Amino acid sequence: MLFAGTVLGLIGVANCIVGAKALSDSGFFPANAVFVTGNLRTWGWIVLIVGIAQIVASFAIFSKSALARWFGVATAGVNAITQLLFFPAHPFWALCAFAASLIVVRVLVVYGGRGWAAR
Repeated sequence: MLFAGTVLGLIGVANCIVGAKALSDSGFFPANAVFVTGNLRTWGWIVLIVGIAQIVASFAIFSKSALARWFGVATAGVNAITQLLFFPAHPFWALCAFAASLIVVRVLVVYGGRGWAAR
């Protein structure tokens, strides 16, 4: 669970940075990226909000509550979907964040049962 909380927090911080870069029009992302819906600015806001939620979930996971664990599962799952839709802007980062989110979901579901809350 320490691993899941830490990785979720790191992904959240990175998502906040990537979202802020997308909002700032810094030239970091390709100008010709085509998204399914919206534009780079819209997805910048979405990634930033998901990143903030992940940071909150990361801190909450260390409280050892079942509600915090399921909130972590939800934010990691939403991040996985968000990264697939954000893929045209930065493919390598999106793929890495997608894979890390799936690992976090697995760790929270498999290893975060009653034994974690009882400790």
